[in-house]
Amino acid sequence: MIPDCRWPTSRSTPPCRWPTQAARNYKAALERVSAAESTRRAIVGEGLPSVRVDANYGDIGFTPSDSRATFAVTGAVNVPIFNGGRTRGRLLEADADLRSRRAEAEDLKSSIYYEVRTAFLDLDATATQLALSARRAISPTSS
Repeated sequence: MIPDCRWPTSRSTPPCRWPTQAARNYKAALERVSAAESTRRAIVGEGLPSVRVDANYGDIGFTPSDSRATFAVTGAVNVPIFNGGRTRGRLLEADADLRSRRAEAEDLKSSIYYEVRTAFLDLDATATQLALSARRAISPTSS
């Protein structure tokens, strides 16, 4: 199904937006931008302190009448003190990749817009030529 796309009413009105939204390549580029943003957020999260708690409860014994309750609770705190340089380096890489993905998506969007705008300008020129030819065919020539 082709989305609704009307002829621009004036030269300042931009052409319809459906080619940009429907282009598979553009959608893929936006997904790559989203993936790069997620990667960056994950790297930032790796540099934050974390807490881990494990708990275990059960019974121990040979028979149910001999069983005793047992439990264990352990905890750990991870503060990444010595990973700062590595995390910073990975973050710089992720930022560069994100900038690259955003530029790629913007370039693709501009290219699609240019193609659509060119098509509309070609249609406008053809319509003008057709109207001029029709007027010449109707009006008497002065030769």
